Amino acid sequence: CCCCCCCCCCPSSACFSSFSLSTICLSLLPGPMLRWYSSALRDFPLTTKGLSSAVLFGLGDGLAQFVKQRRPHGSRDGNSGYDLDARRLAIFASFGALVYAPTQHVWMEWMERTVAVSWGAQPLRQAMARVGMHSMVYAPASIAANFAWVGMSRGLSIPETLSCAAPNAVVPVWAAGSFFWVPTMLYIYRFVPLDLRVVVTAAANIVWAAYLSMKSEVGVGVEEKETGTGRITERGL
Repeated sequence: CCCCCCCCCCPSSACFSSFSLSTICLSLLPGPMLRWYSSALRDFPLTTKGLSSAVLFGLGDGLAQFVKQRRPHGSRDGNSGYDLDARRLAIFASFGALVYAPTQHVWMEWMERTVAVSWGAQPLRQAMARVGMHSMVYAPASIAANFAWVGMSRGLSIPETLSCAAPNAVVPVWAAGSFFWVPTMLYIYRFVPLDLRVVVTAAANIVWAAYLSMKSEVGVGVEEKETGTGRITERGL
């Protein structure tokens, strides 16, 4: 997707080779699984990235639900247990598979071919240019798409869905996300190979999806007041 400063982004750290993060992550898989996943990425890149993103976005939403319900008065029914909202989790997992993964795949392929190509000898400068483009174009668009996806999946009307994805809803989330995603994407564009960028970004999205899920819950809440009855129903995540 789209942004806490992280010292590991510093280019002076010679120990970070271009394959370090991806190699460490993938090396945690058993040998046969690692070979299978690498082969799937090569032969079926969109499907593999889509399924990976669905799992990771689902984990992010599950984390958001867990954190929310662990707060005082966080559970809707007052129960202190963990009551998973499977429908909500499915909405976020489907966004990861059907929207996030394919658009990120196309976006990163396009960036690799067209943005700051002449700066190949200056990889940090090249990565900074791509992060700037990513943060200003893809990030706000993906947040708006996420809010709209959640709204539509919850059965909101078109005006309500557009309101969820309006700039006054998107910009504060984009601004907050920049503190996480700018250094994260700088590392990814600088050190992670192209074929693994979507998956590594999706892994970072476990944290971001948890935050976005909680913000979407607020964004799609709709109160309907019936005149004279005083009854209020809330429709949201």
